[in-house]
Amino acid sequence: MKVEKPQEGEYGAFYKGYIDLCPNDGALVENLEIAFSELSALAKGLTESQLAYRYEERKWNMKEILVHLMDAERVFTYRALRFARRDQTPLPGFDQDPYVVYSRANERSLDDILAEFDVLRRSTIALYDSFDEVSWKSAGIANDNRLSVRAIGYITLGHHLNHVKVYKERYLSENN
Repeated sequence: MKVEKPQEGEYGAFYKGYIDLCPNDGALVENLEIAFSELSALAKGLTESQLAYRYEERKWNMKEILVHLMDAERVFTYRALRFARRDQTPLPGFDQDPYVVYSRANERSLDDILAEFDVLRRSTIALYDSFDEVSWKSAGIANDNRLSVRAIGYITLGHHLNHVKVYKERYLSENN
């Protein structure tokens, strides 16, 4: 099923940058699959030094970024599920920084992280594949923003693409 990009008003202004990074081809699910494959290949091609590299003291390294992407995806898909099922209970935001601190990302192997991410992404895709047109247009309130389910899908993809873009620009260019 094609899932067209959300219109302004289906998401808070904060998310516009994420949505703008997404292709405008309606192929949300396929693009989520491609994005994971590309990220997995990128991560597997890094040395241990590159995986551990931070361009500033408090910035996350690649393992932490990967686990952050998973944590955020779980939060996003939970919101999508609630709104697709017409639950109108407003949902809170979340503070991503403690998630990373307590993730133990650097105690895990890259293979372990990528295996978990693969399962998570397949689960996200299965959930998104279950939505019909009405579900995609359903909406609710999260973090004081009105969000449609399709906006959440595109935010999931755009958030992923944003972190890959920043990683390539800030990490790989400085740590070849």
